[in-house]
Amino acid sequence: MEVEKFITGELNKIKDNPLYKEFNFNYAFPKELISNALLFIGLNPSANAENDKSGKLEVYELDPNGKNHQYFKKFADVSKYCNYPWTHIDLLFFRETNQSEVNHILTKTNGVGFIWDQLQISKKLLELANPEIIIVNNTLARTFLGKDKVGGNNTWLNFDFKFDEEIGTYLWNNTPVFFTSMLTGQRALDNGSYERLKWQVKRTIRIINSRS
Repeated sequence: MEVEKFITGELNKIKDNPLYKEFNFNYAFPKELISNALLFIGLNPSANAENDKSGKLEVYELDPNGKNHQYFKKFADVSKYCNYPWTHIDLLFFRETNQSEVNHILTKTNGVGFIWDQLQISKKLLELANPEIIIVNNTLARTFLGKDKVGGNNTWLNFDFKFDEEIGTYLWNNTPVFFTSMLTGQRALDNGSYERLKWQVKRTIRIINSRS
């Protein structure tokens, strides 16, 4: 399912919005999404080597084997272990390696709006992807989805997650959701936790298939 045209149109609205003129970034997003797959959700794409922050829109294609970037290799590994296709989105599109920059943006006058408008794009992508299973591998991404809301605070996208005792994880609209830390990098899951995640995702696929 090609999403390049949709994302490009929506990001141009954000880039051209005078309220957000102080936020100078490049943006990156996938050309296509695979529907009914394992959907990995991250926070935002890291900055490229140049990182000139000129407002470029950069499109990338997801290699099924994860060869186009180290970040995607673990996704491909989980996919192979489970014998199930995978796809990926970031909730935000601006390129920045330092995650603390997101918190800094939120302190700006129009920072919440800048983040919120991007979340509306990713929400639509999530709906279009209609994932079989969601794996959220970033703590702040979990917050933006609404997992950390308390009462009327920290709601963001305000998704509701209910714990399913049989599969041992959460459901969102009957879709199993796993919340985990990053799968690569310095703060990645340890090997034991990573192997358990793969096993649980594969087990969950069997369970949800038996329910249908």
